[in-house]
Amino acid sequence: MEYAVVYDMIGQYVVPTITKWAGNGTNDQLYKTFEGAVDVIALRLATDDKIGYDAWVRDDALATGIASAYRVQFGQEYFGMALLPQVGTGIVVLGVDEAGQTFGLTLEQAQEVKDNLVVEKWPAINND
Repeated sequence: MEYAVVYDMIGQYVVPTITKWAGNGTNDQLYKTFEGAVDVIALRLATDDKIGYDAWVRDDALATGIASAYRVQFGQEYFGMALLPQVGTGIVVLGVDEAGQTFGLTLEQAQEVKDNLVVEKWPAINND
């Protein structure tokens, strides 16, 4: 059984869920999930002893007019910002090997992602 960790945005709340993922149709599944193109954030690079994790991010959120800035941090390995939709699925995390092949996660890997990936709305700065 293969899994993915899906991050849904509901206003200021981000809800991570471990869900079943069919490995054979990864591109088709991503297209159906995001209804279009995606960007990729490399959360952790694949090495000899660890698989990598890629966060597939909805890239049309800004065009919809409902995007917000979110802080994305995976332990000590990645820190950045992404423009994500305020409502709906914003991120799907899958595994990646050294050759760049994408695949579903084991349940243990999915739990590691869920435990270590922090996605939260970027705090607004009030300059009044």
